[in-house]
Amino acid sequence: MSGRLVARPAHGATPAGVEACATVEDSCDEGVASGTLVLVRHGRTAWNDANFMTGWANPALSATGVRDARSLGGRLRRAGVLPTHVVTSRSDRAIETAGVIIEELDVALDIRTSWYWNERHLGMLQGLDRAAACLIYGRERVREWKRRRDATPPHLPLGDPRHPRHDARYRDVDPRALPGAESVAAMAERLATGWRRDVEPLVEGGATVMVVGHCHSLRELVATLAVTPSCANASFARPGDSIILRRHGDAWTVVEEDPRRARHVARSFNDGPCPILATDRD
Repeated sequence: MSGRLVARPAHGATPAGVEACATVEDSCDEGVASGTLVLVRHGRTAWNDANFMTGWANPALSATGVRDARSLGGRLRRAGVLPTHVVTSRSDRAIETAGVIIEELDVALDIRTSWYWNERHLGMLQGLDRAAACLIYGRERVREWKRRRDATPPHLPLGDPRHPRHDARYRDVDPRALPGAESVAAMAERLATGWRRDVEPLVEGGATVMVVGHCHSLRELVATLAVTPSCANASFARPGDSIILRRHGDAWTVVEEDPRRARHVARSFNDGPCPILATDRD
C-alpha cells in the first residue's frame, strides 16, 4: 500500500477534486450528496501558545481552546449542520474539543476514538520549539523532516517513558505498531487505515461525520480528497479551524470553510501551489 491516503467514492470512481462553494446549502454539481465531512482541528492548548511541537504529546485544551470549540459548535448549530457520527484521535485535546462541540449542539452522540487519527509522531522533536530543534539538530535537518514525505525525525527510544507503548491510552494497540517517530508518508499510511475503517463506510452511506483531529493529519486528508496536496497547507493553520466537505457524485466539494480563513482557503484551492507554513504547531 502506498503512503498516500486513498479516498474511494461510491461506485469506485476516482475523486475529481474540490470546488469552492459559498454555503452549506449550495450545490456545486448535479446529483445528491452521499455524505458530509466536518473536519475540525482541535482547540488551542498551552503548547500551541508556547510554539512547542506537540505530535503525540497530550496537553489539554486551554480556556481559549474551549472557547474555540464552543464557538464552532454554535456556528454548526446555526448552519443546521448536525453530525450523526463523531471520530477523534486519542489525544485529549481532540476528544475535549469534540465533547464541547457536542454539548453546544445539544445532541446525544458517542465519540469514537482511534489512534489512526493521531497527529504525526514527531519523535524527539516533541516538546521543542523550532529554534531549539534547529539548535540541537541543525536547520537543514529540521527543514528536511518537515518537507520530505519520507524523512523521519529521531525516534523516541523504546524505553523512553514518552513512547506511546507506555501510555495507557494505547493499551488496546499492538505495541509493535506504535511509532516512536513518523515520516509524513508513514502518517498517511496510518491515516488511510483510519479512513477505511472509521469514516469511509459512514459517508458512503450518507452520514455526516465530524472528524476532530490535528493540523498535519487533516491536511493529508484534504490533500487527498482535493487532489491538490500543496494547497492543503492553507488549511487548519490555527487551532479550531474547520472545513465542511460534501460528496457530489464523484467529487468532494468544499461547502463551507471556517469564516476566519474562508477567502484564503478558497483562493488557495483554485490558484495552485501554496506555501508551506513555517509556523505550524500541533
